[in-house]
Amino acid sequence: MPFLDLLDPETCIRIHTTEEIHDFGGRGNTNRAYLPESSSGYYQVILGHGNKYNRQEVLKILQSFIDPIPLSPIAVNISGENMIFYVDNHKTAQCLSLSDLKIQMKDGWKIQIKVIPSIPYIELNNELKETIKRVMSSRYDAANLHLDLSKFYANAEFLNNDLFVPLNRQNMMLAVFQIIADSVPNLRSLNLSDNKLFSTEHFSMLKRFASDLKILDLSRNKIPDLNRLQCLQGLLLEKLVLDDNPLCDKFNDQTKYMREVRKIFKMLLHLDGVDLPPPVDFDIDEISHKLPQSHGSFMCNVDGYPFSRQFLEQYFARYDNQESRDSISEAYAENANFSMTAFGSGPGVSKYISESRNLKKINRQERRTALLHVGRAEITRFLNTFPKTQHDLGSFTVDLTVFTPSSISLTICGVFRETRENCSTGHALAFTRTFFLMATGSGYNITNDMLSITHATEQLLETAFSTRPSAASQNQENSPDVSSVASIPNSAEEEELMRKRRLVGSLSSQTGMNLAWSEKCLAETNWMLDAAIYAFNEFNSRGEIPSEAFNA
Repeated sequence: MPFLDLLDPETCIRIHTTEEIHDFGGRGNTNRAYLPESSSGYYQVILGHGNKYNRQEVLKILQSFIDPIPLSPIAVNISGENMIFYVDNHKTAQCLSLSDLKIQMKDGWKIQIKVIPSIPYIELNNELKETIKRVMSSRYDAANLHLDLSKFYANAEFLNNDLFVPLNRQNMMLAVFQIIADSVPNLRSLNLSDNKLFSTEHFSMLKRFASDLKILDLSRNKIPDLNRLQCLQGLLLEKLVLDDNPLCDKFNDQTKYMREVRKIFKMLLHLDGVDLPPPVDFDIDEISHKLPQSHGSFMCNVDGYPFSRQFLEQYFARYDNQESRDSISEAYAENANFSMTAFGSGPGVSKYISESRNLKKINRQERRTALLHVGRAEITRFLNTFPKTQHDLGSFTVDLTVFTPSSISLTICGVFRETRENCSTGHALAFTRTFFLMATGSGYNITNDMLSITHATEQLLETAFSTRPSAASQNQENSPDVSSVASIPNSAEEEELMRKRRLVGSLSSQTGMNLAWSEKCLAETNWMLDAAIYAFNEFNSRGEIPSEAFNA
């Protein structure tokens, strides 16, 4: 039985009168479910059995039904029996949700409408990259060195070809930055307004790719606080627009707001359309004589960013789980090498010193050889002697120095802490770890792993573990499949297969359903994890999922 067929529209969905469709509050609305706002700003709309009808006809009927609320569908496509598209407006999404089974087609069928706060998985292939480059070219003003990427996802070429290019997806923004670096490195003005941006950690690349940038428009986005802009410190911006971001609501005093922004952008002359006083002389002198800005992370190839993030999340999720640490053995090549060094004294580090392979202090060749752990089984045995740990992924800086079809090299610096029974935290330590991977028949395996451990600085300790990803985010992104750690795919088909395996494992671990039913649920929700969880919670709350879904 298809998973979504568990919801019988004849018995489980109450058919409202059409007069209720625009009633978002007040009388008679106390029992109506409220669609939560999407953190990404986008909503997936699923029209059950929508494949039976002409696309334009269905969309025209939907628009007519919810009028005067606008409907601007994005990336309309057919998936099985369903028609699926996305909208970027909460009021539109709420109105469509309330239209479920209220719109009757000519053949008497009432359209089933499911709306879920969601943003899709988007594969960035070469064809899409070329389309993005073409759209960017059409929006570039060469005379003023200005690039207008405002509301980029709504560009007509994307919409007409049912393409979804949301710049709040990191792989999309990184692709845009790479195109800027390759095509317009002398860019002076960039408009990124109205793109639902909430994370800016990857914006640090602008300092390398567009170092001449003077004007930046980030208005009408979702940037929560000024700390998110620290990654741009070092850009000598003269004009910045931040209007209509949540961060603006945190300042009641306009003078303080301007002062805090200028701490990040010392050369700023215009903020949100307001002229600022010129910077004082010593600020200018400080800027002109300071050392080059250091960068948190380095990517030799931005195409390697998704791989790096996926690999690290999966590896450390397994490593931090003492019960499953054995499973990371599959990530290593049969004759892989591992070594560990530790330096410092006092609690935390001292326990590692005896096994430290510090070649400056160890002169005897036999001891050097003994401390070099060779082979998958030996590496796993040695790693299992380490205490149980928790790594703070938010503290990671990553240098991807090699990214080719045959080999990959990446170095991670960050913070971890030991965790003990009946104690939430142990010693917090800093580490540096370098992985070298070689291509195999089915993916990549670690051939060399070097770990260095020392005390964390006070600055690191102040910020470590201060912001943790939400449980939903961790479950969606960090629930690994052992095989995906051991064999990172090196083709699009293998990558998609691995992605689906991870989704099945993640949904199963979160819901308790067996793998078969988890796969069925994901297939019925177009392989969207948040949509599958939403469907599971809805059906499970009604007791409509059979016991066989939970049998091993």
